Amino acid sequence: TWEKVFGQELILSSNGVTGATDAVLGDAKYVALLFAADWCGPCRQFVPQLVRMYGRVARRKKLEVVWVSGSRTEEAYKAYHADMPWPAVPFGQQQLAALQKAFAVKGYPSLVILDTHAHVVTSAGVIRVVSFSAHDVFVAVTSRNCVIIPAGPNAVVAGSAIDGVLPATSVDQVVPVGASERVITVPSVVDRW
Repeated sequence: TWEKVFGQELILSSNGVTGATDAVLGDAKYVALLFAADWCGPCRQFVPQLVRMYGRVARRKKLEVVWVSGSRTEEAYKAYHADMPWPAVPFGQQQLAALQKAFAVKGYPSLVILDTHAHVVTSAGVIRVVSFSAHDVFVAVTSRNCVIIPAGPNAVVAGSAIDGVLPATSVDQVVPVGASERVITVPSVVDRW
């Protein structure tokens, strides 16, 4: 259960409304742990990108984000949470330290994506959100052919299946057009948003 990862309750809004963890995350196919802090400049740049992506794909892909705060004060925690449409782990350094250790988080922002069994799908969520939201077109390279895929809500992530076109195991690379020097090797696990 998600309770084992996050505790019994999550904070649903900056005004302190809480919800039972398993009820809040029960339908999620993926849960992304966002490690970020209000005082972190790169976090301030990344979180709005993640908010936009979340708005496009959360319901359709059964993705939920949970913020794990590195804020130094509860007031700063509440103010920063007001900018986020997802739940948060309750404020506290002890829980933050335990989750950072459990998921080997070394810096902010970090986005660790978990499957329904709380197994890590990827620890490179920030890179994926930033790099794939920055391009208009991708080329999926397979052992037999190339397929051009427009970016946007249906953007393809390395390791993903392309509905009705390619199964996940056939995608060898996803290369942003115009950035062919950046080849992303496909992992064996399916990771599609």
